[in-house]
Amino acid sequence: MGANEDDKRVERNKTAASKLDDHNAELAGVKAGYRYDALPGDHASNPDSREGRARKARQNEAQLATLSALLADPDYAALYNETFDKLRDAERATEAALTAARNALESAAQELQDITERAAALPDGTKVFRDADGNVVTAAGKRVTGADLDAILWQGDEPSYEDYQAARDAVSAAEDSIESWRRYQTDVLGQARERLTDEDNPPSAKELERIQEDIESKAPEALQMNNMRAEVPDSEFGFAAGPLPNL
Repeated sequence: MGANEDDKRVERNKTAASKLDDHNAELAGVKAGYRYDALPGDHASNPDSREGRARKARQNEAQLATLSALLADPDYAALYNETFDKLRDAERATEAALTAARNALESAAQELQDITERAAALPDGTKVFRDADGNVVTAAGKRVTGADLDAILWQGDEPSYEDYQAARDAVSAAEDSIESWRRYQTDVLGQARERLTDEDNPPSAKELERIQEDIESKAPEALQMNNMRAEVPDSEFGFAAGPLPNL
């Protein structure tokens, strides 16, 4: 047999092996792009077939049976309910804190705008302020000297540079707080709720304990004070937001 015939035989074998792999992948329902496409409508591996629906129902029953069996254990049920209660409390507390932080951001942004509008300005419109040492600086902290300094028209009631810095810092603090609460809401509480409502793969008792620990230890600082009972402090948001729910 010549070299060409050998090459052809090898190629045929590769093609046959590839087709066999494709067929097996179709039967397993894992071939990307055409999952079940090549299967007859009544094939047992097709989830829409009678056999497929029956198999899915059996799987669901088994999964529900697993959760039911776990909840039949009084210790597990108590831990599960305790974890869910802690999650709900944390969710309510987070919503309250986010509302306070958004209100604080709106207030701080308005204050910063008012201070900026009342500030003196250079001929080109750049806002300037006097600091506690009597220096004249721009909003970026650059000192103004020479002809630019002489060109400023002062009214006498302009806000100081320290006023401007305080308002700017309040805006940044509120923005950081919102981001912190949102991250906690999504990454910690969102994942916790997903696990607690997963009937296909219910969390173990050990995982429930870890979820509770994460809810407490990964919470923003305001939520961790006094054993997870806290008020949003005036210094953080600019006003008292009232007590957060007890966790």
